[in-house]
Amino acid sequence: RAEELSGRPLPARLMQRLEKAAGNDPEANRNAVRAVGIEIATEIGQRLIDEGAPGLHFITLNFAKATTEVLTNLGYTVTATPVSA
Repeated sequence: RAEELSGRPLPARLMQRLEKAAGNDPEANRNAVRAVGIEIATEIGQRLIDEGAPGLHFITLNFAKATTEVLTNLGYTVTATPVSA
């Protein structure tokens, strides 16, 4: 989905990690692909923090739980804030 939204291909080394996790059946290995995606996002987030980024912005595409896992991996405490309609 990232490729579609950005109009740019993912770097080959990231695609290789995701494809390895997907194996012969990406649908059957969704949890492994998700775990690798969280690892990659954590690595990118950590690099940005290490290099002095003033903050991180996540586009969750309705996968807020994965974002929470990335933030937890980065050492942040995440609490839910109700959104009023």
